[in-house]
This record gives sequence, C-alpha cells and structure tokens, in this order.
Amino acid sequence: MAKKFIPRLTRSGIYNSKFWYDDRNPLYLGGYGLPNCTAYAWGRFWELTGKVPNLPAWDAGDWYDDEKTVENYQRGQEPRLGAIACYGGGSSGHVAVVEAIHDDGSITLSQSGYSRDYWDETEDPLFFWTSRVYKNDGYREWWAINSGEYLQGFIYLDTPQRSLAEVAAEVLDGEWGNGDDRARRLKNAGYNYNLIQDYVNKLLEKPTNKWIKDDKGWWYKLAKGGYPKNQWQKINGEWYFFDKKGYAYQSRWLLYKNKWYWFDETCKMVKDKFVKVGKETFYINKYGVCRLNYVANINKKLYAFNYRGALIKDAKINSDGEIVASK
Repeated sequence: MAKKFIPRLTRSGIYNSKFWYDDRNPLYLGGYGLPNCTAYAWGRFWELTGKVPNLPAWDAGDWYDDEKTVENYQRGQEPRLGAIACYGGGSSGHVAVVEAIHDDGSITLSQSGYSRDYWDETEDPLFFWTSRVYKNDGYREWWAINSGEYLQGFIYLDTPQRSLAEVAAEVLDGEWGNGDDRARRLKNAGYNYNLIQDYVNKLLEKPTNKWIKDDKGWWYKLAKGGYPKNQWQKINGEWYFFDKKGYAYQSRWLLYKNKWYWFDETCKMVKDKFVKVGKETFYINKYGVCRLNYVANINKKLYAFNYRGALIKDAKINSDGEIVASK
C-alpha cells in the first residue's frame, strides 16, 4: 500500500467525517447513510485510500460480482488488510472491512449495520462495531451463520485496476501482445478482454473530436490524439471539466480555485439558473459559480443562501439585504 495501514477499531472520528457524511458517498447522498454496512465500507475504503472509491452503491450482496467491482478492483478468497469482506445470502447480504489478520488465521472486521431504531444514530449499537471471525466459520459471526449468509470473497484495497483508457493505451503500444495471446494475458491479469478490445477499436477509428461513453463515464477524444485531463475544455460554446483520468464531471460539484461549479447530467457547466441537488436548491450565476452565504436579487426577487450555497426557504430579508429571520 502507498501508506502505512492504520486499523480502525473504534468509532472515534466517524461521525460527521467527510468519508461518511458527504454527498460524494453515494449511500449517504441516497439516504442510506450510517448506520448501514454499505455506507460504512464505502467510506472506510475512501478513508484508507484517500480517493473517492469506484465501488457499487447498492445492496451488499451484489458488491462482489458487480461490474464496477470487477472492472476496478482485484478480488480473491484470502483476506488482506483493508479488504472488503463480501457476504451473500440473508436479506441483502453484508460487507465489512478487514482491520487485522491474526497469527491463527482469524481476522478482525470493522462494520456497521442497517438500523433506524435510535434518534441519535451514534448511540445505535449497529452504528459501528468490530468482531473477530474465523476461517473455519467462513469468516462469519454467529448471526451471519444463523441467517444463512456466506462469504463471497474479498475486494482488495491495494490492487486497484487501471482504467480502460490506460490499459487500451498499453495495448496500442504492443505491451499486451496480439490475438489469443493478448486475450489470455488480459484475462489472467483480471481484465475484461472484450471491454478493452472494444475500447481499442474505438481508438483506432478515423481521428475526430468526439464524445465517447464507457462504463466509467464520458470522455472527449481529440482528433489530434489524446483527450483532455484535469482541465477545463470549451466544446461547442459550452464549458466542461475533465478529471485526472479524462472523465467529464457529470451531475456533480467541482471545487476549483475556491469556487463551486455544478455540472448537469449532460456534463455541461450550469450557469444562470436554479438547480436542485438532492433535497436542496442552489443558484448558479452567469459565470457558473455557486456563491456561499449571501443574499441575491434574482429576477427582481430577493433570495438568501446559506454557508453551503443552498437556498434558505422562507428567509426574511430586510431593506438592507440582510437576513433577519428564517424558518
């Protein structure tokens, strides 16, 4: 791993941490935050790697064989530090994170479990707990055994696969051989040969600027070769932003030079309009910026926005443009 592994054996620091209480955690954004096994494992992966994971955002029982997992992470049947243990069966399956591997082969897992029985979720015993489980029991606790859950395998933290674009570039450079030899080598390395070959074929088409969509999102192929990465790009009069792997921001926020920008479902930078994100409403000005903590006159009507840039509903604003009260 890139940095020393630090096990998480307590709930200290979890509550209100960005790894679990941030819209970039899709389980939290979708209303399935803590206590919940998937929200916890997703956030713990982020905490360990320092990067937003490319993991599934649905039932735990589907994680191990999900296309996102297969295309982005190595998997196996032996535990490793930081790996996600995936369980099928039961009602919706379960996921937990390997925090320690002991000399007798047992492992310590950290985890959370779905519950809404407590007004304060941090008081819920299912908010966070650890357990030591044994190989002879299929690395399962007693309740998992009784409910019929079974270990599917582990998603490994320290061996993320590279993007299709990265592997396809290596194929074009001749690093993976040709024909059956290429197919065999890619499959042995854990890659989906058909997906990569399709990607390579697209790259070999007649050069032209064009949008291409793959399983990770949209990217923009340049006729002169390559694609924009970690930069703004103006295309047909609209602004777009591409991440460091070349994928356009889509339905997400970008913090750039201390300013917030929103990109819609078509990947365009939004400007001069109200947008609804989750349960909140924001106003994006004509420069594409979502300002924070201010009052604005928009179409001859005053609106107030909080420190996150979200509209304050029913805010009362005086003649000096100051918020005097709000519900």
